[in-house]
Order: sequence, then C-alpha cells, then structure tokens
Amino acid sequence: MGSRYGGRVAKLFAQEGDSLTNGQPIAALDATELPARRDRMAAQLAELEAGPRKEEIAAAKADWEAQLADLELARTNASRAEDLFSKNTVSATERDESVNRAKLLEKTAAAAKSRYDLFLAGTRPEQITQSRAQLAELDTQLGEMKISAPSDSTLEVLSVKVGDVLAPNQQIATPPAAHLGAGLRAGTVARPHQARRFGEGAGGRVSGEGFFRRGGTNRPRSGVHPAQRANHGRAHQAGLRHQSEAGYFQQ
Repeated sequence: MGSRYGGRVAKLFAQEGDSLTNGQPIAALDATELPARRDRMAAQLAELEAGPRKEEIAAAKADWEAQLADLELARTNASRAEDLFSKNTVSATERDESVNRAKLLEKTAAAAKSRYDLFLAGTRPEQITQSRAQLAELDTQLGEMKISAPSDSTLEVLSVKVGDVLAPNQQIATPPAAHLGAGLRAGTVARPHQARRFGEGAGGRVSGEGFFRRGGTNRPRSGVHPAQRANHGRAHQAGLRHQSEAGYFQQ
C-alpha cells in the first residue's frame, strides 16, 4: 500500500494490529497546494469550454472593420500619389511612402481578420481535451494523497510515522493478511487442532506474511491473500532464499 506520487505523511488513521475494512483510510499525505491548483485548472477548463465572450468577439470585429477603413483610405492615397507622380507633381519619395503604407495596412487588416475568425471559431477541441486530461491527472494525484486498505484485513506492520517523506510507490505497510474467522493472526500460536488447517499435526506460529511456521517450514495459511499464495508458490519452485522476518522460507 502506497502512493504513486509520494509526499509527506500528514496524518495516520490506523495503528499496527487494527482491523481494517475495505477502503478504510490508513494515512493521508500533505496536499496543501493541490486543491488550489485543481481550482485554477478547473476554471481554465470552464473558460475553454465556454469559448470567447460576446464582447470579445464584438471587439475583434470592430478592430477588423477599423483596419479595413484605414486600408481603403491608404489605397486611395496610394493611387492618387501614383497619378501625381506620373505628372511630376510629387516626388518619388512621397509616392513610395503612400504605396508602402497601403501595403502595411493590408497585412494589419489581414491579421485583424484572422483574429476575428479565431474568436468566431471558438476554442480548439484539442485544447479542451488537453485541459481535461490535465485536470483528470490532478484528480488522480489528489486521490493518491489518501492511502486506504485494499480489502478487509489486519494492519500488521506500519512502517511510517507522521512527518516522513515517502518516495513515489513507497510502501507504508506490509500487505495485510486477510481475516481468517478462526482467531488466527500473525504472531499467534496455533494449537495442534488449529495447525491441522495447514496440514500439520503439531502446533506452531503464524508469520507476518500469513504462513504457518513449524520446524523451519512455512505453509500458506488458509484464506491468505491470493497474491501472497502465488509468491509463496514461486519461491517454493525456484528454491529462493527469503528473509526470515518476512516469513518466507528456504527450501
């Protein structure tokens, strides 16, 4: 059990030995800045989905129309300058100034038209999709700030305290053993009649990983988590040596 994002442990809601229900909170990580970030991103997404305001569209249209009026006047002046230059009434410099101003205003008017068209088209779908994905990722991170029990279980080893900084995917506790319904928990002594559940005729002790220990041999406890049984089987087949404190065995 851990968080994919990591963070500082802000609160602990359970202690070693507690019986947990599915989804019960175990620890909360510090997420002071995340809600504000989420509110800001949600507001940005709402703005993108709403698109430009009517006032913005109207202002862009007015700017484009003003540029068109200036362009029309500049073209008229350029035409007049060409005519006067042909009659040697104005100099070449005066003629060039009028022509160049008309060309500049053509570009300015084109840019104003493009801006107006963008406002009319609204927000690009790709921008909305990207913003939604970013918000969903932040929601996932917020969810990872609270670490909960994956099933009805017993919290056997809690390896963090308040103030500890967790790396991403760092485990805060050993995988909890499932309830047996017969009073057998990790560290308890199994009597001979209880040990028969493990295929043994003598007593022994239930380890932290849900295995029965007798004479250096661990057998899977009935009702343990399927992942723990699978790990035990792989270890048995490969002949691996595991640490004794984890309740594993040497074949």
